[in-house]
Amino acid sequence: MSANIDRLFQEEFEKREKIGIEKGIEKGQWTLVKNMLSHGLTVEEISLYTGLSIDEVRRIAGKAE
Repeated sequence: MSANIDRLFQEEFEKREKIGIEKGIEKGQWTLVKNMLSHGLTVEEISLYTGLSIDEVRRIAGKAE
């Protein structure tokens, strides 16, 4: 019984950890795109330099405005 509880706690911890990492990555992307836009780079240039798709850069840029 204890092993099952330990496994459930571990699974929940890993799920929350993954969500935290994903949010951290998204915040980093948002900061990067915001800074690049403030330096006058175009969406296409940001896409080229970051490897993000143009649609993803536009989505992030929309949050930055």
